[in-house]
Amino acid sequence: MSFKLDTIVEVEWNDANSRSSWSGLDVYLAHDVAKCRTVGYLLKKSKKSITLVMSQSEEDCDCNAAMSIPMPWVTKFRVVRK
Repeated sequence: MSFKLDTIVEVEWNDANSRSSWSGLDVYLAHDVAKCRTVGYLLKKSKKSITLVMSQSEEDCDCNAAMSIPMPWVTKFRVVRK
């Protein structure tokens, strides 16, 4: 299947964040999720997840660098360009 992706979106989302070093409790009490922002071509969106593609070939519409983000992790969704 081959089609041109036109819609560019920005997704703000929370990701798991880990730390693995010896530190005081104050450091770990301040530890939280990583706040992320991803911009790309909207490939698909469902109740379960949103999938963005970072690059698409103009010649044959092949894609590169896809990212699927679980919808419960999404905090903000914005259409940049349709």
